[in-house]
Amino acid sequence: MNSEQQSLRFGPVRLAPGISRGNTWALLLASFVSVGTFTVLWATVAGVEQGLTAAEAVRKGALLLALANGAGLLWMPVMGFIIDRVNRTAALTFGAAVAACAFTAMGFVDDPLSREAIPWFAMLGVGQTSCFFSSQALIGQEANIKERGSVVGMFGICGAIGILLATGVGGQLFDAWMPAAPYVLIGVANGVVFVFALIVRMTAPGDVNIRRAQTTPQT
Repeated sequence: MNSEQQSLRFGPVRLAPGISRGNTWALLLASFVSVGTFTVLWATVAGVEQGLTAAEAVRKGALLLALANGAGLLWMPVMGFIIDRVNRTAALTFGAAVAACAFTAMGFVDDPLSREAIPWFAMLGVGQTSCFFSSQALIGQEANIKERGSVVGMFGICGAIGILLATGVGGQLFDAWMPAAPYVLIGVANGVVFVFALIVRMTAPGDVNIRRAQTTPQT
């Protein structure tokens, strides 16, 4: 089956299955922006309950963000190595699986300021890096050069929708269920993307020879 037969259409722009997966992933990718908000909020609430001042609690929340970002930074070369050597759809499937595990596991954290929580926040950074690199790589490969601006624009729109959904629904769950609920929500959503990406990987994987795909010009 050629790329024309596999394409989906959005207005005047054809979206290949890989682009459709990438835009679905962008919906979740941008929701990670809200993690910073909920991490600081969670740390502030927990710190005040433990007798810290609000300023001290916020500072500890910022340190948790720094921890997650630092772990993600260290993971970048590893994820780049993986993406450069496997099919882009397989990389996206892997990234979704890592993110799903990392975010869902936050449901086991009772106290974000405890030492036991450090590995879990480090895994958040790994999950964010995995999804960021894999989605960007997929969009870069699948987008036709003549329609790349439209595709990237749709990618951004899906990301904005993800931010609104994650902050809105996540905030409600934070109050009604538990402080870790926004992370669990994102983790479950990533699990859905993982299943979707796995199915597409099996039915419309694209060019399995990544080296050849990188050297073949698009038309």
